[in-house]
Amino acid sequence: MGDSMNKKIIIIVGIIILVVGILLSVLRLNGNRIVKSNIEVDYPIISDESLTYEKRIFDTNYMHLVNIIIADKDWEDLIKNPLNKTKYNVDVEIDGIRFNNVSFKTKGNSSLNNIANGPREGPASNRYSFKINFGKYNKNQTYFGLDKLHLNNIYGDATYLNDYMSYETFRNIGISAPLDSFVVLKINSEDLGIYLAVEDVGESFFKRNDLKGNLYKPEQEKGNDLGASLTYKDDILSSYSNIFNNAETTVTEEDKLRLIESLKKLNNNEVLNTVDVDEVIRYFVAHNYLLSYDSYTGPSIHNYYLKEENGLLSIIPWDYNLAFGRFAMEEDTTFIANFGIDSPLYKATIDERPLWKWIVVNEEYRNTYHEVMSELITNYFESGEFNSTVDKTYELIRPYIKQDSSAFYNINQVDEAVDTLKDFCTYRTKSIRLQLSGELAADTKEQSMDDKVDASRINLEKMGLIAKDDKKQMQ
Repeated sequence: MGDSMNKKIIIIVGIIILVVGILLSVLRLNGNRIVKSNIEVDYPIISDESLTYEKRIFDTNYMHLVNIIIADKDWEDLIKNPLNKTKYNVDVEIDGIRFNNVSFKTKGNSSLNNIANGPREGPASNRYSFKINFGKYNKNQTYFGLDKLHLNNIYGDATYLNDYMSYETFRNIGISAPLDSFVVLKINSEDLGIYLAVEDVGESFFKRNDLKGNLYKPEQEKGNDLGASLTYKDDILSSYSNIFNNAETTVTEEDKLRLIESLKKLNNNEVLNTVDVDEVIRYFVAHNYLLSYDSYTGPSIHNYYLKEENGLLSIIPWDYNLAFGRFAMEEDTTFIANFGIDSPLYKATIDERPLWKWIVVNEEYRNTYHEVMSELITNYFESGEFNSTVDKTYELIRPYIKQDSSAFYNINQVDEAVDTLKDFCTYRTKSIRLQLSGELAADTKEQSMDDKVDASRINLEKMGLIAKDDKKQMQ
């Protein structure tokens, strides 16, 4: 009896040891947190050296792998001082191809601060956004033609798709938007999470899209416009420091004076030879559908690029992680979904946003804007292509999100967020169709509640953090 009992105990102990061993092979103790074993990524080996970066890192048919090889002391310094945005010399492997002497640093504003000031421990405590510069330390080096790459941590976006689907919307309507794709990011071969890789709007972007001219990234600072709204004030260069201090290309005094002259004409609604009419109208069609107010059309003027060539102005989209009405809009979802396409400014007037004003005050341009808006919702949203792209993309990334131990949301929250995104766009599209037909006013202030599409069943918070929300991380 005793021997039999002892044998059973030995067997049970053996089973327990075996189970623990299996668990430890799946889970790895790292400081004060448990991290899942490395996420495996299957990517094709590309032997064709002639393929440029858009056919490599931005091939959206598969998940990519980016591994940053950084000295331990540098990584420790980065996580201790993320707000310094120090540039570190690292090596980078992208889908198995290694590049040496590459610049690597943190990037971002609100998301960077929220994580830096959030919990110092936990699976998402080091999940910053980063920027890679392939030619910082080796001026002749690019990633198959790409000079800089952004790695966005998808902070606060429970859908994972805000930026991705926004850029897809711009491309659908014929706007040159940054390329992007999903990647598994590793630091020294250890998982950091699922990221969105985004093409930098710079030299390689200009070359890919055959663009010329000067590029600026206007940025309102501390509530001071100083040119960020593109409002003309005078002919003094310092009045536009928030444009010129954020020049992405080398500009001369002559370039600056020419831009000021274009702003003067723009503010007088002199559009011909001042604005790329088709390009800017198409930009605002996509932008106004997407309801992104952390931008030119909102109270904080930034997140767009201004291109000027021989006095002709155009605009390039950037940063749509708070699209679909999730920035500072205090009204209910029905109000947001029905936001008037002819009154797309939030907490701003048309005189304060001259790059939009010329479209809405001129009947011919406004009609063209309506025609292109109808083109967008007919071909992309009502056709089902938008939802199809969402489903295809989410099918690709969902298994990786499910394994991501540093994700800001669990997989059930992400599933619900993706469904909410599609539902919201269904209501938004129905409202715009009514606005275009005249059954609902295209100016928000003139809309009757009885005519609006009822979107009250939608909870925007299911799609992620609302800007200015005090939540730091959601697990």
